[in-house]
Amino acid sequence: QSSPVNVTGGIAEIVELSCGLAPLVLYKLLLYVEGGGDGTSWVLDGMLSPVVDVKVPASNTFMFQPYLDGTPTDSTVKLVSYPAASIGRMWVSVFVAGPGANGPVQAPVVTVDHLRNNENTDSIAEGGEACRRSNVTVLRLVEEIELSGCGLTRGVTYSAYVYVEDESNLGDGTLSNPVTFTVEPSNEFVVKPLLTSSTTTDGVTFSYRSKRVGAAWARIFNGHSSDGEWDTASAVKNETLARCSDLRNVDLVTQNVQIRGCDLTPNQRYVLVVYVEDDLG
Repeated sequence: QSSPVNVTGGIAEIVELSCGLAPLVLYKLLLYVEGGGDGTSWVLDGMLSPVVDVKVPASNTFMFQPYLDGTPTDSTVKLVSYPAASIGRMWVSVFVAGPGANGPVQAPVVTVDHLRNNENTDSIAEGGEACRRSNVTVLRLVEEIELSGCGLTRGVTYSAYVYVEDESNLGDGTLSNPVTFTVEPSNEFVVKPLLTSSTTTDGVTFSYRSKRVGAAWARIFNGHSSDGEWDTASAVKNETLARCSDLRNVDLVTQNVQIRGCDLTPNQRYVLVVYVEDDLG
């Protein structure tokens, strides 16, 4: 908002306003003119200009958005960031993006402050110092960024973000689009578990086939598949909760499994859960 200024008809006026505008926020500029008046009072019989959009540009930005380089693992994420528009500073972090196969995960809303403060001990970013970049110099070059020691959970979805600004340290730069990925599980099913005969009070017969060599845990629990008590690897590995079990090494052929000694009650609900992982544990 400005104080009224006198204008001279037919001559273009340049008015400088000191507004303290935030970068990348869209503002609306309006200009009102009228004739007459003594500089202190106005009759409001003039004309209001059309709206003019005003946006302060970021102090730095990306020529192109960052992207993944290769397949992320539970410890390593590689990114490629195209040249920044100018020399400045860069921050990089990885955050949980949403639920995965290993259970529900609450995803945060990532802001510039999360990136610029990712060295804090209470940071919500994943991993430690090696899994982040904090206030490092960024040049007008392609940046190959390798994050390590991230400790990511297989089956969970994550997003990596890159933030760049100029060298003024004002927090007025550009936050990249999320680079979203899921760390693949160490093993998975080519053929999901399927009952191959009628269930008896003694147990069940079923088959499945895994994608990789590894180990498999098969458990029968009281309850129903919608109960949600057996949807994590740790729950399935906990034999004390199961009525009966089968633990075996698996290869790439179909596994035909019989679990016996279950002492199942007719008309009672039970759930069969099978978990597979690679041979690295």
